[in-house]
Amino acid sequence: MKQILQILSSLIIIGSSSNVLVANSQIIKSTPKSNANLISINSQENLEDQDLILSNLSKDGGIVGYEASQVEIDKFSNLVPYYQFFTKLWGDKSIGYTTGPKNHQGLCEYVSLSTLLLYNELFISSGFFTDEEFATYFENNQQVSNNQIAMPEHKYYQYNQPENSLVRKLWKKNKSAKDIKTGKTLARAYKNWLSNKSISSKIKYHYSSSFMHSSSPEDLLLKYNMPVLVSFVKPAPHNVLIYGYDTTTKSYLVNYGWGGYSPIIIKKSIIWSYWSMGFWNAFYLDPANAQPLKRHFLYNNQFYSWKELEQKSLSFKNVPGLYDKYTF
Repeated sequence: MKQILQILSSLIIIGSSSNVLVANSQIIKSTPKSNANLISINSQENLEDQDLILSNLSKDGGIVGYEASQVEIDKFSNLVPYYQFFTKLWGDKSIGYTTGPKNHQGLCEYVSLSTLLLYNELFISSGFFTDEEFATYFENNQQVSNNQIAMPEHKYYQYNQPENSLVRKLWKKNKSAKDIKTGKTLARAYKNWLSNKSISSKIKYHYSSSFMHSSSPEDLLLKYNMPVLVSFVKPAPHNVLIYGYDTTTKSYLVNYGWGGYSPIIIKKSIIWSYWSMGFWNAFYLDPANAQPLKRHFLYNNQFYSWKELEQKSLSFKNVPGLYDKYTF
């Protein structure tokens, strides 16, 4: 135990979205964003519109997990309602990918949180955004073809006024906390956003501590059938949003929070264990407290709620995606 604690005390976790793990000031692993340019740690190159990726530390490359096939998704034993929404989030704009203003610091927890807030607003209940907030942070793609549904996308993100993005707003309202190490801190970000909204008092907040765990991220997904935020340290620090769990393979289906990736499958054993030092967050609204959904989807030049689109026999087959091989 003493040796373990000594090792843990030497770990310094930096930049979750940049995915770099530092031990005793020596960087030992990096999992870069695949569509980013690689640069040296001592490089003086212009960093504008680039992610802070260290080329000499990217031997592993790629992401934790692997891209899911349609067949694998179909076999998942547990998928949250409207899980297809997450499969349509492929580009940086649809995900809202944004880093911090200083050295492109990682804000992956807030990227995941913004995705969860949008999912809740679109499919579970209105009230997670005011009308003014929604108009401020989201817009619909006006270029979709007839008979296609345009989902809301982030108006501001890493490559378009990131200082005005929802991700940065969530971060600032949370005392600019980054490199978050406990579920309590991320829960505070959720509560801060919902403060002064009537729905806030109806939300049940669940989260784990960090370091040692007797609980698992999928417990709340299975109990309430809802997405869960998961932060992990190994193989590299990051935060993802899990929206599926398969009891047979003990795997998560996740939104990775990086543009260029479709649904990702991660084996639970890779990122989660009693000693994993990660944490999870889940926010539950009893369906009895749900408010009517608002009209945020654009179809044939008119706005509809998702319930109204379903009544017209429309589905996610009518939602175009940048990497659309999922047929649902």
